[in-house]
Amino acid sequence: MFFNNEFVHQALLYTGNDLLQYTFRVELRMKDDVNQDALRYAVDCTMQRYPYLAVKTEENETEIDIIHNESPVVICEGKTTPCLCTEAANRHFIAVPFEGNRIFLDVHHGLTDGTGMERVAKTLVYYYVTRRYAITIDCAGINTLQTPIAPDEYKDPFSNAKDLPEKPLSVYAAEPAFHLGSVNNITEKKRIYYFKVKESDVMKVAKSNDGTPNALFSAILYKAISKHHPDAAEPIVGGVAFSTRKALNIDASTACLIGIIHIKYNDRVKDASIDKLGTLGRGSIILQSDDQNVLASIPGKRQLTQYLKTIPDHYQRRMIFHGLIQKTTCLDTYSVSYIGKNDWDCFSDYVDAYYTIAEPRKGGIILEINTHNGWFDVCVTQDVETDRYVDSVIECLKEFNIEYSFEGKDEITLPTQKVLP
Repeated sequence: MFFNNEFVHQALLYTGNDLLQYTFRVELRMKDDVNQDALRYAVDCTMQRYPYLAVKTEENETEIDIIHNESPVVICEGKTTPCLCTEAANRHFIAVPFEGNRIFLDVHHGLTDGTGMERVAKTLVYYYVTRRYAITIDCAGINTLQTPIAPDEYKDPFSNAKDLPEKPLSVYAAEPAFHLGSVNNITEKKRIYYFKVKESDVMKVAKSNDGTPNALFSAILYKAISKHHPDAAEPIVGGVAFSTRKALNIDASTACLIGIIHIKYNDRVKDASIDKLGTLGRGSIILQSDDQNVLASIPGKRQLTQYLKTIPDHYQRRMIFHGLIQKTTCLDTYSVSYIGKNDWDCFSDYVDAYYTIAEPRKGGIILEINTHNGWFDVCVTQDVETDRYVDSVIECLKEFNIEYSFEGKDEITLPTQKVLP
């Protein structure tokens, strides 16, 4: 039981290369050090609940199939994960390192996205905590082995979409964005900054400035960057991720169903107040995430799937896919992702923080937001060798009287993957 969809299979096979691994990491900070035996049990139960995520590749004459993987998902001590999809990871697209009180869930982004992984993480924590502490927890809203697997979880994510429109509601006026790599040194290791930001303070500022959490954080990052580059020749653009599940009528899907909204901050808003930036962000989000835009893109995705099947060489297919990704990522200076408010209250005695660490484009910054027990767990990841943008983010939080706690920074190498030989 796994994704029966050619577009998803191609995303798994061809989205990553040496320039863009197309992976991400979830970091769970527990209140106690990790117990390896309980973690092994939790990972095994979790993969039983999501059997369609337990996959590997298999060569079939000239094609490469995605098939079920019966081997256990690798868990290992340390921050570095084995290369995904290789023998070191039992050929899985997922691995689970741990260190001290931290559990890392490393995953190929073609397999799932932040929304899907948040559901997986809750299942894992449920089985970990109940095993580790020999307790019972109310599992309402959490997928367990007793929760039936809905077909929408794993089937073709476009299959529920009907009556596709002939054209989108709007088309973003694309142009290259200001690139931080042009004015900063780029490092091989990623710099990661961790914050806890008071949820009620963020919502108060967002609502009073005609914004939403992702529009507000996009505006804050814009202000932080434009402060240091007031004369940037290209527009500073925030790429805001959103889930397309609602438009596709397939909320239960764990597939990678991300759309990107581009919030363009040009010279006309260089000195704009936060309320005007909030209005700009919210308007861009409402317009570009409209269901009609999402549905109108489906025929193009299906045409791409059929076109790639006519290309006999797998490496050439990967270069085509990478070119499409690069064409999109060059439109944004930075990225912001917020999957929405989620309830972790039942784990409040055991989980201290829930961070998502995503791979930024070369010379970029990505800000990921998760909700957890009254706080936004915010993680800023970048590969530019400077603290000045994060320092300016902190100045903005102080300016808007948003309570925050800086939880430290780190340098790591994000998960790597090698699907093709």
